[in-house]
Amino acid sequence: MKILAHLLRLLWWFGAASVPVLISRYYQSYRQAIQCPKSGDCYTPGAEHLFGLELLVAFSALTIWPLFVWYVLVQPWRMRIAKRRSNSAVLAGTPRP
Repeated sequence: MKILAHLLRLLWWFGAASVPVLISRYYQSYRQAIQCPKSGDCYTPGAEHLFGLELLVAFSALTIWPLFVWYVLVQPWRMRIAKRRSNSAVLAGTPRP
């Protein structure tokens, strides 16, 4: 059960981390749909929404990706180190702090 909970947590974080990528893909498809040039400014009708999408991609990436790194990489690593320290303290016969 513990492994299933860990797997579901990982899948949730990978899904959350993919949100900025999905928004970016939507941005590109929207830009093509309103026939904007590949580079430079776009002055076609509907282009006023592109800046909002760019901000959404940037802010979602800046908030979600650090959390993803913390919960998927750093926190399990810190828990593993803490577990090793507590196991070595038990084996050495010293009380845990």
